[in-house]
Amino acid sequence: MRELLNTIQSGYLEYTKQGQFFVLFLLAMLFLWLYGAQNPGRREGGLGRTYVQLSFVLTLLVLFPLTAFLLIKYQTAFYGYSHLFLLLPVTGITAYGMTEAVAAAGERLKGGAQPKLKKKTREVCMAAVMAVLLFLCGSLSLAGKAQDARMPAAVWDILQEIPGEQRVAAPDAVISYARAYRGDICLLYGRDMKNKALHAYMYDTYDEALVLFHEWLNPGEEEVEAGQCTGGGLPAADALEVLNRYDCQVLIMTKMQYECEEVRRALEVQGIFAYEDGNEAYVLLTR
Repeated sequence: MRELLNTIQSGYLEYTKQGQFFVLFLLAMLFLWLYGAQNPGRREGGLGRTYVQLSFVLTLLVLFPLTAFLLIKYQTAFYGYSHLFLLLPVTGITAYGMTEAVAAAGERLKGGAQPKLKKKTREVCMAAVMAVLLFLCGSLSLAGKAQDARMPAAVWDILQEIPGEQRVAAPDAVISYARAYRGDICLLYGRDMKNKALHAYMYDTYDEALVLFHEWLNPGEEEVEAGQCTGGGLPAADALEVLNRYDCQVLIMTKMQYECEEVRRALEVQGIFAYEDGNEAYVLLTR
């Protein structure tokens, strides 16, 4: 039992380490439950009431040790306890609860026969509250802002040089931040190429040529320690041919890879990609 409780605790911490949205989910569900009990007319339609009740039941199943143990056993070996939280409609319930809360606040401000605030003032207040919540929960893009503290400086610098709406091939260290930096960056492959859990361990998601190219562009620790600048054993000429086949316009590689004799020779022979920009860690090549 102690081992199970430790698994639940570690799984919860793993799930919430990126943010406390689960707490907002619980608060929203509590508000919907209490507000619906005090205002039955708000839930006579049945759909909202059923949605909240099902979410409540799912939450109990995930948090209660015995049912959590059964759910963990039911899952495949690829998943841990933290993945059980993906069963919960966190986004839907949080949005539903916040919307109801804003509506309830608007009704309170409206008051009885003599409104406490004029209609236009109430609308402005509600719009301001929703705007504050929106920008507290995230940002539209990092582009044009100061460098994000979590993003390495070399990655930030090279991302600024990527032309808009062009297909980009890059190492995993760059891909991890690309879409956060700018939403219009078109990636040749996503983070799920490396982290199979992101596409639920589906098979045949990527063409074999792309998988080999990914290994070539992202050498493992043992290969780096052995002095190899690329990984997977794919010849540099074949790797560049994969980019040509998929009509990739931008290639980002580490400076060490760019200075590798085999890679430089393949680039010169192919004659498609040319040096565009670079820094102490990465080099950007364009067609």
